[in-house]
Parts: sequence; C-alpha cells; structure tokens
Amino acid sequence: FWEQQIPILSSTLGFNHALSTAAASLTSMGYDAKCAIKDMFFDTISITGSFDQAFKSSLEAYKITTSLALDKRFGPISTSAVFDVSFYNSIIDNTADTPNVSLTVKGVFSK
Repeated sequence: FWEQQIPILSSTLGFNHALSTAAASLTSMGYDAKCAIKDMFFDTISITGSFDQAFKSSLEAYKITTSLALDKRFGPISTSAVFDVSFYNSIIDNTADTPNVSLTVKGVFSK
C-alpha cells in the first residue's frame, strides 16, 4: 500500500468569452487552469495551461500554452526556472502557425 499526499498551495480555473455584434468580427473563448504545489524538494512548483479559440462563422485559429515554473531557495540564494511551450495554429493561414519554446533560469543572491 502506498499513499502520497500533495500539499496544493492554490489552484484556479478560468473561462473568458469575448464577442462583438459587428459584422465579420471575431468571437474568442479562452480556458485557463493553474495549480501550485509547495513543500516538496522545490519550494514551489507551478503548472499552468490555457486553450484559446477564435471564431467568425467557424473556427479560425487556436492557441495552446503550457508552463512549468520551479522555485528553490538555498540559504541566501534564490533560484527559479520557467519552461514555457505554446503553439498557435491558424486554420485559415498555415504560414501563421507558430510553435514557441522558452526556458528562463534566474538566480538572486541576497543578504
């Protein structure tokens, strides 16, 4: 028998809907989720994800974004790493499709 408890610091779910009554305007919908975990080897682990869509009469584009952030403190040194991945897909124009990946690492020394 094995049991694991994860101390969740915070979690959120979000929904966004924007529309216009103007002719040929875009309607957008977005879904977001975030979860932060604490008291493991890392001081804080944050995981986020989002899915956004744009419509006119049918789906025109969507974007998927995910992020993983790790924070750790070693005495007077604070470190963090953020790994982001996103993909934009245009249904209308395939030349506009854009994958993005980034890794940001920071370190701060404080007295």
